[in-house]
Amino acid sequence: MRKSFPLTIALLLGLALLLTACDPMPAPLQSPSPTQSAAPEGDNSGTGFLNDTMSSVFFDFTVTDAFSCESYEGYTAPENWKLVVATITVKNTYTMTIPMGAYDFQIQWGEGDEDYDYPLSAYCEAQLPDEYELLISESRTGILVYEVPADTKDYSISYLEVYDDDETGDCYFVYFSAPFDKTAGGTL
Repeated sequence: MRKSFPLTIALLLGLALLLTACDPMPAPLQSPSPTQSAAPEGDNSGTGFLNDTMSSVFFDFTVTDAFSCESYEGYTAPENWKLVVATITVKNTYTMTIPMGAYDFQIQWGEGDEDYDYPLSAYCEAQLPDEYELLISESRTGILVYEVPADTKDYSISYLEVYDDDETGDCYFVYFSAPFDKTAGGTL
């Protein structure tokens, strides 16, 4: 028994020395909340097309349809511009109610730094509200109306995860063409 005592002491001292450089126990993993930074490591940005479901940390969204027109529901685009009307469904997949806004979804149409815009403020009933809340597991479908240059035809609608601490997460793009719909708003 005496021979194993020094060996046991040596092993315990060795373990104690190894553990002194360790960090404290990590906190348990949690789902990110809108008030926490949840910026993931690496690039998990996503791209898709019409009818593809994009899954962010907080919600899923699907752009199901898009067309362009000169006017829509009483609103006419300025000269040299047209409207893109996109139908979008948003579903809360998070564990709490989340604040949403039409301005979460930006449209892009070119490579320039200024080739983007946000949807028009809600002026008709079919549009998603400018601001709203999505309850847990709630879905909402509506349209977003954008002004774009009249000579464009290919677009993307994007969503960038932004947290309360101004950290950003993934960015999601849905690419599509928006054919001109004469029945929706005249001719160009």
